[in-house]
Amino acid sequence: MPAKPESALTSNDGSVIDGVTYKNISMEKTFVPIFLKISDVARVPAGTYSRGVIRNIDFENITATDCFSYIKNREMPSVIWGKPGTPIENVTFKDVNIRAKGGHPLSEASIQPSENDERFPRKVGAIPSYAWYLRHVKNISFRECEFGFEQNDDRPAFVIDEGSSVELSDTFLQKGSGIEYRIELRERVHDFKIHNCDGLDDVNESATNKRY
Repeated sequence: MPAKPESALTSNDGSVIDGVTYKNISMEKTFVPIFLKISDVARVPAGTYSRGVIRNIDFENITATDCFSYIKNREMPSVIWGKPGTPIENVTFKDVNIRAKGGHPLSEASIQPSENDERFPRKVGAIPSYAWYLRHVKNISFRECEFGFEQNDDRPAFVIDEGSSVELSDTFLQKGSGIEYRIELRERVHDFKIHNCDGLDDVNESATNKRY
């Protein structure tokens, strides 16, 4: 059981990844369930590099349990991480259910990941959320999803660090006993929406450094 993502798309050398659908998938014992990332590795002839894109990706009816690498003895939440000026865009999640192993303290919620060009999840470093870390994203939606943990986890379910048009509707986010919020917005997030999510008020706003 290698420490790798079950559903991964990375653009490292200028590739354009456009129009991919993941549907009706069950996974277990995965290090990170979903990993989408743009990196400027640029292993191409000098002067020919143009940054790649990831867009128009759909996930439907996805289940992930026992999300842990027993070889590496670690876990990682799902990640969508673009680059400044090149967001990962138009990604939809419908009926996605991911249950993290959990067990992390509130102190890890303050972790500040640095910009990087790592293309392997194991090298990205620690993440401040248990379910999702979104950075440099545009037009991302979660509908009829559920994200939780096996052991109490006092990190938020979501940390969103710069983006626009992010929406959660009819989605459940489990909350740890030692934390007061489920979602944290850090750098500016434009057009952020929450609709009909248990334990959360409806929201339609742009915000920086806000918790829900």
